[in-house]
Amino acid sequence: MARTRHLESRPHSARWIGLACGLAIATVSLAMGSSAHQDLDPAPGTDAERPIAPRRIGYGIELGYGAGIAPRDKQRGRDVSGVQTLSIQPRLRVLLADAGDGSAWYHGRLEGTLAGLLLMNFDPQFGAGGGALAGLRYALRPTARLQPYCDGAIGVGGLGFDLQSQANGLAFFIQAGFGARWRLDEKHSLTGALRWQHISNAQTKSPNAGIGTLGFQLGIDFW
Repeated sequence: MARTRHLESRPHSARWIGLACGLAIATVSLAMGSSAHQDLDPAPGTDAERPIAPRRIGYGIELGYGAGIAPRDKQRGRDVSGVQTLSIQPRLRVLLADAGDGSAWYHGRLEGTLAGLLLMNFDPQFGAGGGALAGLRYALRPTARLQPYCDGAIGVGGLGFDLQSQANGLAFFIQAGFGARWRLDEKHSLTGALRWQHISNAQTKSPNAGIGTLGFQLGIDFW
């Protein structure tokens, strides 16, 4: 009986994998199309003399791992606390504004972000989900080689983890974290971040224990 249920759930997971892949491809295509029209040739001068122009568009991709956590009583001892997830997030970034002139440590740059999300779960059984997220990122020392940042995002999509304590279907995503960007050159940067994620359907369907994960993400940014 359990095997029959597992086989029947696969089309549901496959549907969300297809949806998430489509959103991810669309995000990357939009990002590459936008950045193709930019002049990315470096101007003469040092990094300090060459601030990045406001409204400049960039893109990137991040791979992440998350382990289930159970901060609330209704999550403890249930299968939502044992998830092990792998995420792929293509990301489009727009520089919105400069905050300060760089004379203080807290001066930085505010970016808007739009990301596609493909999420795969490997424990207690295989499942998938995905969607799209919009958010903000604030980066310190924007002209330096090492740029610490904090960010957050919210989004909507679908879930097909086939868990006992979290229903499949409509899902809302919340992410927050902090990390750093390491500039390799004028066009490329490596990124690393610690990130918390919460997934819920906002009580639109039962059960809804909520899935919380804590993990890390590694990626590359292009300007």
